[in-house]
Amino acid sequence: MKVKQFILLLVLIAFVLPIVNAAPDSVVTGPYKVSFDLGLRSDEYAVNVTAPVITETLGGDKLTQYSVLINPGTYFGAAIKIEYSEEKRAIITGPDWELVLKSSAGDDPRVSGIVSDTRVIDGASGAIVSAMVKLDSETIVDEYHAIYQAPFDPTHALVIITSYYPWDKGTLQLLKTIHVEKV
Repeated sequence: MKVKQFILLLVLIAFVLPIVNAAPDSVVTGPYKVSFDLGLRSDEYAVNVTAPVITETLGGDKLTQYSVLINPGTYFGAAIKIEYSEEKRAIITGPDWELVLKSSAGDDPRVSGIVSDTRVIDGASGAIVSAMVKLDSETIVDEYHAIYQAPFDPTHALVIITSYYPWDKGTLQLLKTIHVEKV
């Protein structure tokens, strides 16, 4: 093998290895299977499923929350929550979710630079809001919140995503590939 061919082979291997290590994740939490692909190498984060949390709203609606936590080894990562309500909920569209997300983010004095939009997530009409959050006097992070009603049960199941990954290095890929289904 000539030196130029050998160098070309090494360069190709260097480009292909990160792609080979990036793989979709799939976990089961309660009655739901959650699949996603962050577009990152699998050794760059850990996926943890927490025990379901059962609670009740002020109005008496029983809720069960199922959570998938994505931890990159630092404080910031992402969370995917499926919130199942025993009571039927109204079908809410992306523009309505956008208003809900914007108003809740705007109430926090640590939050600035709020930008929101509607978007199809997992085949459903949803919304996303991004903001800069001041954690302390020196730390400001980008935070993303997305929400949509699960297509398989829109009147009972809501999917809520929170991400601290940069938009182009985890969050966008997560939103494009998230899929929740009932098992």
